[in-house]
Amino acid sequence: MGAEVTPADFVAGTLILQSEYVGTSRTNQDGSASATPQVDKATISLGREDVPVYGIFGWRVQPFGAFYNHLITDPMTQDAYEVKRTGATLGVKPPLWGLDISGTVYQGETQIGKLFEADLFDSSVVTRRTSQRLREERDGLRSFNVTGAVTPLPELTLGLGYLSEPGDSRRNQTGALWGALSMWDVTLEGEYMLALARERFWNTNTGALLRDSAEERILAVGLAYKLRPDLTLAGRYEQFWDDGLRSKTRIWSAESRFSVGGSYTLWKGEGFT
Repeated sequence: MGAEVTPADFVAGTLILQSEYVGTSRTNQDGSASATPQVDKATISLGREDVPVYGIFGWRVQPFGAFYNHLITDPMTQDAYEVKRTGATLGVKPPLWGLDISGTVYQGETQIGKLFEADLFDSSVVTRRTSQRLREERDGLRSFNVTGAVTPLPELTLGLGYLSEPGDSRRNQTGALWGALSMWDVTLEGEYMLALARERFWNTNTGALLRDSAEERILAVGLAYKLRPDLTLAGRYEQFWDDGLRSKTRIWSAESRFSVGGSYTLWKGEGFT
């Protein structure tokens, strides 16, 4: 359920409520869940089409990564790196190749927490010191990201990003590269995310910090083909590199995943599909 209000031509307010757990009380990771609608987005946007500077403030998925998806399941990159938190974004859109450059500040150690919730490795053995109550998580406006995207051709979009959050003795930093190419009825999309720096994680089996930090990487490549106007087929390949975390701690971790799917439009009318 959503609502939008525009009290002036340069101000827009958006509120979206969403429930992802209707009919169940557990998440896919067997955590507790509630069907009560939660705030999915609550923002105030400032800007106009004829002004290259804009601002977005409030609760939303903060800009970092593309998370291309033509399937029901989210890509590994979204599972591990999506940041949904209150933040403030200032950006500029100069009239050149669809360029969009923005900087965002937000609260907390959100992305690194998302990584441990992504079910890509055994997070019951490898944890953070905050999970063991050996350290308090910082919740101020200490996290930020910088992203840029460009559309040099109508069929091509490229982007990159850098994110930094407080961590245990060192900041957790992540880089991202993404791109999409559409030609005829085929769309090719790719995204590569890599840890530039990571805090040292806690090994519950030994009761100590790991000797070295584990700087993971994820690659997601997808292909979508519009076979007919109402039928699209899609596939996606994903690879996760744990930087030796599995061998260091003798836990399980994901390696690769291949997914296929399709969408068929049964009927489309004005305002309803």
